[in-house]
Amino acid sequence: MKPWQAHVALFGIALVWGSTFTMIKHTLREMGPATFLSLRFAVACLFLLVLFPKKILKGKRDGISAGFFLGAALGVGFWFQTYGLQYTTAGKSAFITGLYIVVVPLLAKWFFPLQPIGAQRILGVILAVLGLALMSLQPGLTFVKGDLWTAGCTLFFALQVILVSLYGKRYDIIWLTFTQLATVCLLCVGVAVLLESSPFPLSPASWGTVLFSAFFATVLAFGVQLKVQPFTSPTVAALIMSLEGVVAAFIGWAWDGEMLSAREVLGALLMLAGMLVVQFPFRRPFQPATGNVRNLS
Repeated sequence: MKPWQAHVALFGIALVWGSTFTMIKHTLREMGPATFLSLRFAVACLFLLVLFPKKILKGKRDGISAGFFLGAALGVGFWFQTYGLQYTTAGKSAFITGLYIVVVPLLAKWFFPLQPIGAQRILGVILAVLGLALMSLQPGLTFVKGDLWTAGCTLFFALQVILVSLYGKRYDIIWLTFTQLATVCLLCVGVAVLLESSPFPLSPASWGTVLFSAFFATVLAFGVQLKVQPFTSPTVAALIMSLEGVVAAFIGWAWDGEMLSAREVLGALLMLAGMLVVQFPFRRPFQPATGNVRNLS
C-alpha cells in the first residue's frame, strides 16, 4: 500500500468518527453508555461473523491475548468517552478526545525506554493542558463534569495506539479485530448489567445509530485502521486523525446548534497546537515499533 492511500483511508475514518458524536449524544437520552456500547460492539461482532465466517470460526486463533489487551484498553476508553458525552457538547468531546495524541509519546516512554521525551513534547503537553483549561475550566476553578470524564479516555486510547503498534503486523487483522471488539462488548455488557436499566424497545433512530456506529465507525473503521496504520508515519496519521474534532464540532453546530464560545475556540486551537507540536518531527519523531495512531469514536 502506498502512503497516500493510507492517508485517504485515515481521513475517511476521521470523517466517520467525527460524525458519530452528535448521533450518539442523542441516543444516550434513551439508554446508558454501557448499554449503547454493548449493542454497538455486539452488532459489530455479528457483522464480522457474517462478512468473514471462515476467518473467525476456522482461521488461526493466535493473538487472543493481544486482542484482549487491545479490547480492554479500547473498552475502558470508550466508556469514559461515552459517559462524558452525556454532560458536554459533541464538539468539545471530540477535541478533548483528540488529546490522546499528546499522551501517546509520553506513555510510549514506558514501552520504548530509549525514546526521549524532549522539550518539544513537553511544550506540546503544556499547550494542550492550557487549551483544556480554557475550554473546560469554570468560575470557581471547577471543571465541566463531562469534560473531565472525556479527558480520562485519552489515557486508554493512547494505550490502545501503542498496543496496535506492537501487535498490528503480528496477527491476522480480521481475527485481531474480532477479538478486540468482542472484548469491548463483554466488558460493557458486564457494566450495563450491574449499573444500567434495560432501554428496550429502542426507537428507530437509536437502532440507526447503533447500526451506523457498529458497521461504519467500528467494523469498517477499526479494520481499515489496523490495515493501513503500518504504511504511514505517526506524524501524518496523527495530523489527519486530529480533524475528527473539527468534523464533530461542525456537525454539532449544524445539527444541534452547539456553539463554542470565544474562550472555548481558543482552547480548542491551543489543544490542536499541542497535538501538532508533539507530532511534528522538528527533531526526532516518535516511532513506535510497527505502526501508529488509533482514534477514536
